[in-house]
Amino acid sequence: MAAEPALAGEAVPFVEWGAFLPEFITAWPENAHAEHVSIVGPTGQGKTTLALAMLEARAKARGSAVVVLATKPRDATLRALGWPVVKEWPPGYGKEQVIFWPPYGDVRTVHQRQARAFAPMLADVFSDGRWVVYFDEASYFATELGLKTVMRRYWQQGRSQRLIVVAGTQRPVDVPRPMWSECSWLVAFRTGDDEELRRVGQIGGTSSKVILEAMRALRPHEFLVCETRTGKMVRSMMPKPKGARR
Repeated sequence: MAAEPALAGEAVPFVEWGAFLPEFITAWPENAHAEHVSIVGPTGQGKTTLALAMLEARAKARGSAVVVLATKPRDATLRALGWPVVKEWPPGYGKEQVIFWPPYGDVRTVHQRQARAFAPMLADVFSDGRWVVYFDEASYFATELGLKTVMRRYWQQGRSQRLIVVAGTQRPVDVPRPMWSECSWLVAFRTGDDEELRRVGQIGGTSSKVILEAMRALRPHEFLVCETRTGKMVRSMMPKPKGARR
């Protein structure tokens, strides 16, 4: 990305959303490079909206095959994406950008049903390769659905299968360690929890002091992006939805 590595005490450059997104897509290589993206931040800051914007832009620019994994009974943010919703895997011929959304059903047994739906689907996608896979809440898939092992394979062996993982989580805990050790891009929203700040500060491939200072300075809905291999960092902010206040 355009910005150089930040040094302690220097402000991390701010890039307007309109410039950030196309620059990021250009810097995010083809799926042969397995450039995983990990996103962390409290609920309500815009993690899902940001991830979907990245995925939509990548699909338009590259024609990438993308699958969004949905687990909630309803999700207006995912619906607004406008991609076909498939309840069974594999999707029909020619469907390259889809939302895989198994029926929710009885809340008392939803975990068992979702695990039975997602486990074979993820195995099939891994075997097929070439997909960009989005876990909206990685800790839910790892702990509640018991899919930590297969998720670890995605991060660690995705390169050979031309797979990319984009994953979000509210907190930097209860997720497979490769979500942090194998990601090429770390995206972090503001958090007021010092323990979580320290955890995130150890991930980004540059000085933890720099990351901590940058995260403490973030405003609501603003996010920090770190290219973990180089330590280059920028800040940006999601555009305000029409009619919304901040």
